[in-house]
Amino acid sequence: MSEFRELVVPVEAFMAWQEMAESQPEDAEEWRDYAGLLTAFAQALRRAPLSREACEQAEIERLLIEELVHLADAVQAVFPQGGFEEFRSYMSAAARERESRAWEGRA
Repeated sequence: MSEFRELVVPVEAFMAWQEMAESQPEDAEEWRDYAGLLTAFAQALRRAPLSREACEQAEIERLLIEELVHLADAVQAVFPQGGFEEFRSYMSAAARERESRAWEGRA
């Protein structure tokens, strides 16, 4: 299982995201936020217990709380003005827009 400890976001991916940010100025901030969020996910996976033995020794409640704190930090970085409230608002609007497009596709 040690190969999973090496999980990182490939440099090539960061280069591609940077190129997208440079070529699409209107979406540049989203590309940067996306890179930051995926980096946070990769870091979470590196911290995770990956074997049965490690899981047996883990304090799952502590691990869950710690990862939720890291997730909150990542959300705060993407939504610096309002954190989770801004995140909730963003997701609600995105869900409504998606539902609207689905209804339009049925008509």
